[in-house]
Amino acid sequence: MSNLDSLHLKIILAALLHDLGKAFQRAYAGYAKNVESKLFSDFREYEKNNAHLYLPQRKEGFGYTHKHALFTAYILEKHLLNYIPQEFQASCSDADSLVNLACMHHNPRSPEQLIISEADQLSSGFERRELEEQEEKPSSESPRNFFASTIFEDISLTGTWEKKSDLEAKIYYDLCKLSPEAIFPRGLPEIVEKNQKIEEVAKRKYLILISDFLEAFSKLYHKKSPELWLSHLVSLLMEYFSLIPSATKARTSKGDFTDLWSDISLFDHLYFTASLASALYMYHTKTNTLNENEIKNKEQEKFLLLEGNFYGIQKFIFSEGGSTRRYAAKILRGRSFMVSLMSELCADYILRSLGLNQVSTLFNTAGKFLLLLPNLPEIRDKLPALETEINKWLYERFYGETSIGITWIPFAPRALLSPQGYESLISSLGQKAEEKKFQKFDLYEFGGFPEDYFEHFSGYSICDLCMRRPASEEVFFEEESKIRICSICADQKRLGESLVKKPFLAIYNSQVKQTTLKERYFYSYKISFLDEKELSQLKTDGLLYLWDIRLPLDAGKQDENFYLAKKFLNAFVPREEKGVLSFEDLARKSLEDTPNGKVGAVALGVVKADLDNLGYIFAKGFRESKRTFSRYLTLSRFLNLFFAYFLPYYCAKKHKYIYNVFAGGDDLFVVGPWRQTITFIREVRKLFREYTAFNPSFTISAGYLLTKPIIPVSEIAERVEGKLHKAKNNKDEASGRTKDSLHIFGEAVFWEELDTLLGELYEKLKSWLSEELFTKVFLFKLNELTEMRRLEREMMKEGRIKLDGLRALLWRSKLYYFGVRNIRLKLPKEEQERKLQEILVTLTDALNKYGGAFRVPLWHILYETRRVSDE
Repeated sequence: MSNLDSLHLKIILAALLHDLGKAFQRAYAGYAKNVESKLFSDFREYEKNNAHLYLPQRKEGFGYTHKHALFTAYILEKHLLNYIPQEFQASCSDADSLVNLACMHHNPRSPEQLIISEADQLSSGFERRELEEQEEKPSSESPRNFFASTIFEDISLTGTWEKKSDLEAKIYYDLCKLSPEAIFPRGLPEIVEKNQKIEEVAKRKYLILISDFLEAFSKLYHKKSPELWLSHLVSLLMEYFSLIPSATKARTSKGDFTDLWSDISLFDHLYFTASLASALYMYHTKTNTLNENEIKNKEQEKFLLLEGNFYGIQKFIFSEGGSTRRYAAKILRGRSFMVSLMSELCADYILRSLGLNQVSTLFNTAGKFLLLLPNLPEIRDKLPALETEINKWLYERFYGETSIGITWIPFAPRALLSPQGYESLISSLGQKAEEKKFQKFDLYEFGGFPEDYFEHFSGYSICDLCMRRPASEEVFFEEESKIRICSICADQKRLGESLVKKPFLAIYNSQVKQTTLKERYFYSYKISFLDEKELSQLKTDGLLYLWDIRLPLDAGKQDENFYLAKKFLNAFVPREEKGVLSFEDLARKSLEDTPNGKVGAVALGVVKADLDNLGYIFAKGFRESKRTFSRYLTLSRFLNLFFAYFLPYYCAKKHKYIYNVFAGGDDLFVVGPWRQTITFIREVRKLFREYTAFNPSFTISAGYLLTKPIIPVSEIAERVEGKLHKAKNNKDEASGRTKDSLHIFGEAVFWEELDTLLGELYEKLKSWLSEELFTKVFLFKLNELTEMRRLEREMMKEGRIKLDGLRALLWRSKLYYFGVRNIRLKLPKEEQERKLQEILVTLTDALNKYGGAFRVPLWHILYETRRVSDE
């Protein structure tokens, strides 16, 4: 059964499709000469008969504006209606037919059509509030008339935005569907070949894109289940319209043309419009104000913006106990996915309890979600009780280890139409969320020791894995040993196993009995994982969602028979023919075969990283004329695409031994062979710079830990978190530069310095060692000198010499002494002196410049040349 009435669902669908005609209009000229085209064969006739129904007349009194709305109507009637569930097509009058709801937003004639019209304007933001979008742009070879620019290019932390009178971007997205490579913006010469016309290339690409979209639309799954079908449609729209612009040019009230920024995608505009339309419809129907005056009233606080945050995520994922270490990789995989899953279910639980649909979720990443709700008394009254109910479920199972905090603020439509409104929304919600961190639980409800804690152990032993909960009757045999585990740990173990075997995730209501996971999540949801065979036999009884969680390893491949909603929740897991690799297996992948046997350190590299200054970027990074909530959502989504969508794909393609513990939102946590992990995070930083248009406002800081695989994961997580913190606090006193660093081998190093340390300097040291100019003994001496130089630099910063630090001042003389005694040159005497001088000068300059950071290439070489017998 649907959670919404049929008209509410229809308004959501109409809003999702309302500007679809923009993509088709941009492609139309490409088919204009081909009257046999199936796409547009009778469009001119359709235009003649229907333009007056959907389009507003020009102010001059002849012709029509907003022609894209007519294209939406045409595409719906000619190509899409046959594949849309009948529940969306039933209507009581012409006013609430799906086609009219979707296409009358510039010429509304009913309250329901006006709802979508208002939502369209609010989604567009203040930059279009007095403009009419241009329906037929003058012929132009400007790429911004066709291609989407990137949201990242025009953001500044210092308030010094580049002057762009013509709004031209330097780089654009290609006109294609979403793929891991396509989300990287490119220079125009990479998209349009030399001697080709921009307009011709763009229109040809639009034709290919929309033709593929129509084919995929016809394969949307669950046509007999409207809300399931709608969830698949949202995913399809995201895949095909995330990289094309929503708007580029507009006509002013004076009749001339003005440019619009093209950094908001068509998908983001469609989705936010649907979110707004859903909230507006419920608000006005519940308050009996479904009339023109009230719908157009932008001063009334009609909306609630709700933020949900999961607290204690790291403690939840990395908690230790009992035999956890034996199954560390599997349990970590299950727990990490469980965080994402619970975040999705928590948001859905709130929406279903309030009678709303998934489009009210503005984003949901990395344990944080944002919902758009109607500001109704009954909703405000329910929210505290829902928070308590969710936390009760969490408390009963995790005993305060994790919790959910929800905060909300009311706001009027006017707030979406000015930069001041945007700033106020971001600031107010951020302040409330920060305050919530200090009151995560209602102590009256959850304070003290759980009253019935020991009663749960009646007849059961304690769980061998978590050592917290009573073991269930389920018995697992691992490595010929029998263990008893609780229902939560059993689900985490099953999660870890299913994620690498079954690529589809089904979410049911609590009435369904036979599912992969045994818990009833938030008292309401049951979860199953499916393979291809099980998917083909799936029944929809009790089915709420069905997601394809495969990694995008083959972006061009289209499912043969149906299209499912895609969710970027899964991580890359290293595996070989024998199965999934354990942490011990990964540690041994650091070894290198040589004629004298294996060398290297059997160790893991662990990295935790996240984006710097994100809060400030959201609050002040956009220039004032671009501070709209649509851009806030676009920036959030594109950041998540890099971490949750691209990075798992990149690991699968180029770093098959890097284990993604989690990656999403604006951060990541990975484990792998120690050397490969260093290479990986350096490449990630470079790729992120490319992804963010080489904008210096976007930087990443990371902590790196080299560790044995037997170390408890809780200790690993705590130690690497400390290293990330030190990287965030790195500061160059001379320039004032901060963050943008990697903390590795005891030192926080700016990325550019790291490139030199592990580039030119590393190669020189490695070359001298391989040429046997010195032995590893000399490298250990250099390590001692590095620490002396570090102490000297520290005393220089403090401006005083410590008595116990006087020895550190001798590093230069010791370097010369050790160098003369240890550097062996099989050269004529004059060349020996010159080569010795070259080596010593290089080492002296490096120690002077980098201080303690000199140990980065030094330790790298010492670890990678260690004999296995040295372990």
